[in-house]
Amino acid sequence: FWTLDRGPSHFARGGASFNQPLGPIAIYTNPAALADLKGLQLNLDANTILDMRSFIRADHNVGTEAKPTLRTYAPSENQTGWGLPSPGVFISYNLATLGLETLSLGMAIYGPPKVDVSYPEGITCVDNQECTGSQRFSLIEAHNLQIHGAFAAGCALPWWGLNIGFN
Repeated sequence: FWTLDRGPSHFARGGASFNQPLGPIAIYTNPAALADLKGLQLNLDANTILDMRSFIRADHNVGTEAKPTLRTYAPSENQTGWGLPSPGVFISYNLATLGLETLSLGMAIYGPPKVDVSYPEGITCVDNQECTGSQRFSLIEAHNLQIHGAFAAGCALPWWGLNIGFN
């Protein structure tokens, strides 16, 4: 599934702000857009995801041909609620005070949207028996935390309204 990434302009525009992000979040999405920012800009944010995935094992026959017994299973649900948020700090500065109006620099420390999952190890049948067998998902538990750092620059070119950027 897709999330809207970082910054208020992404959420306000439904993710359609890669072309012209409004603020230093440009470090993350489009460093060339830094050139259009003026002065000192700061963006602080945090995000987390409430992952409510669940899986249901397919029913199957556990009896014999003479006495078939259909076993049904309860859903296996992610037991992790809201986790700690993934922080983001984005800062940019236009160098107009140094006579370089077309150049902006930025730096950021951020993490991707954070999702933790934890599923029960056993499978519970609908009749509350403990059932054995393989799980219907590929993991039991996963917790992650990533921190990324970036330095970026954006410069307005003197022709055709073009900007270049790098990070």
